[in-house]
Amino acid sequence: MSKGEFARKMFQLWGIVPAALLSIVFVLGVAAGLLLDIRYIIVSAMAVFILFPMVILFLYYYHGLNRDSYFNIVSHNLTFCDSGVKITMFFTSGQEESEECNTDGDVETKEVTSFIKWDEIGKYRVYTDSVVYPVGKPVRGFIWLPLSAFENIDAFKSVIDLFSLNLKKIRR
Repeated sequence: MSKGEFARKMFQLWGIVPAALLSIVFVLGVAAGLLLDIRYIIVSAMAVFILFPMVILFLYYYHGLNRDSYFNIVSHNLTFCDSGVKITMFFTSGQEESEECNTDGDVETKEVTSFIKWDEIGKYRVYTDSVVYPVGKPVRGFIWLPLSAFENIDAFKSVIDLFSLNLKKIRR
């Protein structure tokens, strides 16, 4: 998952409501400024330009840096177990070979595992290129399953069915 795609999914999951509210505040302020006094435009612009960066920071800090989200942007494998989803993340450390430096450095790969129980996974949301499963109660992260990660559509459907089947078992 690219960083831009990660930011878009976070915005689609948690940022639409704050953005809509700030847009309404700005439109009402502009309308009041045109009809009553120009100071309303200034105050509404200040509210938007001060609060919008705070909302972005909150999304990044609370959701983007959460252990249930950041694995989406690093190399990882998902393993589906009877009790949940095991996430194995791969971090590289050391010097990598570059065009400017002809020395071959040692590259170490560190594996970090995380586990998400089935009862922590919420109802999925379908997008044109992927399916997103919210994680946590209250929701604090997500599992992103892109269509491109599967060999064919049948493999993709089998994983979606696996998620659905295990989530139904938990909720009974």
